[in-house]
Order: sequence, then C-alpha cells, then structure tokens
Amino acid sequence: MKRFTRVFIFLTALFSVLSCKKEDIGLDSRTESGSLRLNMGIHVLLTNTPPASRAAVDTKDFIVTVYDNKTGAVAQDVNKADAVYTYGNMPEIVALHTGEYYIVASSLKEMPAAAWETPYYQGTSEVFTIKKSSVTQLSDINCTQKNVRVTVSYTEKLQKELTSYHVVIALSNNENAHLDFDKSATSAGYFKPEKLIAVLNGERYDGEIIRARVDFDSIKPGQHQNIEFDVTYSSIWLNILANTDVDVIDKDLVVPPDDDPVEEPDTIPVNPPTPPSETLSIVGRGFNIDNAIEFAVGETKEVVVDINAAYQIYNLWVEIESEFLTEEELGGMNIPKKFNLGDLTPALKEAFGAQGLGLIDGDVRGKTSLVFDITKFTALLLQAGTHKFIITVDDYENSSLTKTLTLINHD
Repeated sequence: MKRFTRVFIFLTALFSVLSCKKEDIGLDSRTESGSLRLNMGIHVLLTNTPPASRAAVDTKDFIVTVYDNKTGAVAQDVNKADAVYTYGNMPEIVALHTGEYYIVASSLKEMPAAAWETPYYQGTSEVFTIKKSSVTQLSDINCTQKNVRVTVSYTEKLQKELTSYHVVIALSNNENAHLDFDKSATSAGYFKPEKLIAVLNGERYDGEIIRARVDFDSIKPGQHQNIEFDVTYSSIWLNILANTDVDVIDKDLVVPPDDDPVEEPDTIPVNPPTPPSETLSIVGRGFNIDNAIEFAVGETKEVVVDINAAYQIYNLWVEIESEFLTEEELGGMNIPKKFNLGDLTPALKEAFGAQGLGLIDGDVRGKTSLVFDITKFTALLLQAGTHKFIITVDDYENSSLTKTLTLINHD
C-alpha cells in the first residue's frame, strides 16, 4: 500500500511538471510568427554630390538586414538562418517570429575605413511589429551617404614652387587606413567620419624637402572635404576649404618647411589680395613690353625692365623659350630653363648678379622696386629667331603678375 502511494505521488508530480512545460511552450512567442512584406522602395538621397555624379544610384545590390529591436541582433527568418537579403533578389514576403524589429539598408556590408570612389549609403526603417498571423507593410527607406568624401587640389602657384608633391590622408586613430593623392589625382577618396590627418610631402626645385600636416577634427557623415594646397613666402600656406551641405569652413594655416609644430596664426587674413594691376607692375624702360623687340644677331641690345610691387617682391620667376637657347644649351651654361630670381642657389646668384649676366643687382625678396636688366643676355643670342622671357612676379600678399618679354633677332 505504501509503495502504491509513493508511485501515485510521483506520477502526479510528473504530470504537473509536464503540464507546466506544455503551458510554457504555448506562451513562448518564438513559436508564433507573422509575415513581413518586403516590397518597400529604397531611395538614395544625393544631398552633397557633384552635379556630374548625380545619376541615380543602383540599389539592386544593397544589403537589407532585419534587426531585433530588443537585442539589436540580426533577426532570424523562420525559413532560414538569418534575415539578410539582397534588395534586387529578396522575397516579397518573409516570415518572422512575433516581436519588434527594424531594417537597415546599406550599399555595402560594412563601411570601408578608406577607399577610392566608394561612397557608403545607409538608411534605417521605422520600428515595426510582427503580429501573429498578420502581414506587416513597411514604408520606403531613404539612404544617405554616411562616410566622408575627400578631394585634393593644388594651386598653380604650388606647382611652380614644388617639383614633386603628394598628399597622404589617413584616419588619425588608424594611419594604416590612408590614401595617397599624387600631383595628378582627380579621384575622390572616402573615409569613415572620424578625425583625419592630411600630410603634404614635397620637394622644391633646389632640393629642399617640404612637409606640412593638418588635422581635421570636425568631420561629419556626408561631408565633402575639398582640400586645396597653396604656397606663399618661404613657408607652406595651406588654404583649406571644407565644404559641406550645411556650411563652409575656411581654415588658413601657416606651416614652416621644417618639423616645428604647426600653429594657427593669432589672426587669419580676411581681406582678399588686391588685384595685381593695382599692386604689381612689369614695365619696359623706353619700350612696350607687350611688343617684340627686334635687333641684329651679334648686337648687344639694351633691354631693361622695371618691376614694382607695393607689398614687396617675393618670387621673380623667369622661363626661357627659345629655339637657340634650348634646355640643353642652357644646361651647358649651368642655367635652368626656368629659375626663381627670388630664391637662387649661390652659383646662380653669382651668375645672374652684377658681375655675371647682370639680370639683377643684389637680393630680390623684400624689395618694392627692382631693375631687371637683360642687356648682357642679348649677346648670347647668336642665332636668328624668336626668344621669349616669361617673367612672373609674386608679392607677399599672394598676388601675381606675368608678362612675356619677346626678343627677335635676325641676320
């Protein structure tokens, strides 16, 4: 009798446990499911893209991922391991367990840290609920660019001052994520929206190495950071333009050509340079510099040019174009085809000084007036033809003026 009682009690307890488990299973929402209709549109909003690049973005390869709103994990499609689809090939109806979800549509599986011509678009749906035996319909999803577009350009003045140059742009917290923009770079780089470093590396015609670094802190998704590098004085003047669809940030930095720390000046110039016609002049003495000067071969012709700069001369470039004074012929005299009288090597300074060819008398930089005398040079023109001396003067206010002095000698 006692044995029967013990068996009865055991069976009763076991029945109670099984009943509770059966009841729990009946309450588990993961066994219940509903349907999601995936016929929503995906639109890419091009708010900060150059007009030439505003063709509609093809979204057929966009990745559509359903996330559990409670856990943030990728949801599970009842009929497969996960709820991840390709937009152009996804089913119209999918089954999900009941609960709250949201969808993320993106152009790539993940945003690259740094890549050429790779905009990353992403958009998120509203939170939606899957109910038992019901079909949920979604609104369209709008995607926007989430990484940063970066372009680099170099002014004509920099191209004259430096013989070689390129810019490396990297994420400040991961310098392995970088792109190298060479002197002819026209492609755009795309970076994660984090702090960026831009480093200009260059070499002047006299072999001096130039290195300048600029840090960008205010980086936001969707921006276009257009960086233009310019030079002036004996330092690198970086004219940084960071254009976004919200505002325009102008940032001027003076960077010494050595490894000293970069410091922002106390004041940033706000007035644009005065037009060259008001501050610079290149005038022939006794002749119109815009007209050619003719003389006979073997004749020493007096040719003097007066140069004036209200804000002091910085550079005085001279480029020779001549069928007789070719680059090879000039090289035989240790004279380059193009040279800067404002920054001469000791050898060229001696050659072009009063005791040499006499182009200049003393230093150029810092003067407000200068006599450019090409008289002795005319004696070197031993062959009939046209010889051009392209003169460019730059001042300390970043203004520039170019004139061409043309000499024609004949037999």
